Amino acid sequence: MCIFCIESKPKMKKLSHKIIAVLGALSIMALAPGPTMAQSDRVPCPNPLAPVTMTRGGATTATPDGADFAPGTSLSGMAYNQTSDNKPFRDTFVFRKPSTKLCCQFDTLPRTGFYGKLTVRYKALDEGDKGSSTSYNDSGGLVHLGSSVPGQSGWIYPQGSSVSLHQIATHIYYLSAAIVQSGKVSFSVQDDSAVVSATLEVPGGCCLQPTPIEKGG
Repeated sequence: MCIFCIESKPKMKKLSHKIIAVLGALSIMALAPGPTMAQSDRVPCPNPLAPVTMTRGGATTATPDGADFAPGTSLSGMAYNQTSDNKPFRDTFVFRKPSTKLCCQFDTLPRTGFYGKLTVRYKALDEGDKGSSTSYNDSGGLVHLGSSVPGQSGWIYPQGSSVSLHQIATHIYYLSAAIVQSGKVSFSVQDDSAVVSATLEVPGGCCLQPTPIEKGG
């Protein structure tokens, strides 16, 4: 778990050790109490961030946020489970954005070190052999502030063998703290694949009011 102080005022550039200690205590006491700690001793978070789970599929219309895609990118007329090839797909999940006046500690997914995940199920719309310009060479993944997210994007289907019509591929993309802090998750896929469904999962967290320290204090 990490602490992110996102206060922008000049006098808030330093975070007191007291707040860090309180956040640490909250994470230990509220989220992982030891065997000797009584239930009543746990400290509730004053400003909790609730866990997020969102799923899209069916014939849902995509609502991509232009801020996450390169200028000039087409953002209209896209839907889940489209049936026509040669048509790219882009979408954005908007969930929450922590207040810029709070210091927030986001929970991580167990055993990953990441702050959330997006699970996307794809379907091939144009069968083809190895190396062909069909669903075979489609790529997709997370997009943030106009660029693909390194390590969280790539080929949709296994490279080295042909792709059959309606072949299914499922990928899990993991979210960085910066993406979670932005309050939105965007992704895209090239034009010969449909997105059957997408599920966003983001753990909870805790936010506290920061204690300002004047410069030189």
